[in-house]
Amino acid sequence: MSVDQERQLQEITGLRGELEKLKADHEKETDSLQKQVDSLGKDNSSLLERNKFLQEKNKKLSKDHKDAVEKLTKIQADTDKQLV
Repeated sequence: MSVDQERQLQEITGLRGELEKLKADHEKETDSLQKQVDSLGKDNSSLLERNKFLQEKNKKLSKDHKDAVEKLTKIQADTDKQLV
């Protein structure tokens, strides 16, 4: 094998090593990003459930408030009639 061929072989071997390192780094980054996506999916699901719960709670509180206002308005009207 000539010196030139040996140098080319060493260069190819070095490039293959760099390629393998890049592949490993890429795989680690991909795994990390996939874990983040999974975590964000769980967070999103939890937030959607919390949002639904709070909307239902708000709806109930709004109804209770409306009922209380109607009741107080009726009491005020009855009191006004008694005072006249």
